[in-house]
Amino acid sequence: LQFERGNAYAPGLTNMLAKVKMIAGAERSDGGQRMLDDAAFRRKLTETQIKVDALNATELRMFAARTAGEAMGAASSMFKLEGSQAQQAITELALEAAGIYAQPFVQDTFAEIRGERNEPRAGPDYAATVAPMYFNYRKTSIYAGSNEIQRNIIAKMVLGL
Repeated sequence: LQFERGNAYAPGLTNMLAKVKMIAGAERSDGGQRMLDDAAFRRKLTETQIKVDALNATELRMFAARTAGEAMGAASSMFKLEGSQAQQAITELALEAAGIYAQPFVQDTFAEIRGERNEPRAGPDYAATVAPMYFNYRKTSIYAGSNEIQRNIIAKMVLGL
């Protein structure tokens, strides 16, 4: 199972975070302030960026060790735990940045893609996928071993508990 969980999260997280920054930097059509102008939001965004950067450095170190023939060990559980928590944190930031335009449900996505929708979507196009992504990423804390199980594995392997 250490190889099931030991994958690279940081590249995907970096892309997700770039989308959040784009959403947060967009001018609001309702005349409200951009989320990047809000100090509390910028702090959360910066804290998340630091976590992603730290995860990336740890992944690179671990993959170098794997290349040298070392086992993943407890690091695979740590990657899964931290990676899934970062995914959820980023989707929460995206939801906050999109604000009232985040749509929890798109009635007929295929009609919209084909241009057969009768009424325009409220808000900017980028906001249409924010809420569905948020809800979809709730599952990351339970697949490939729940986060609670990962904490137990880490406690046993690292702390000997």
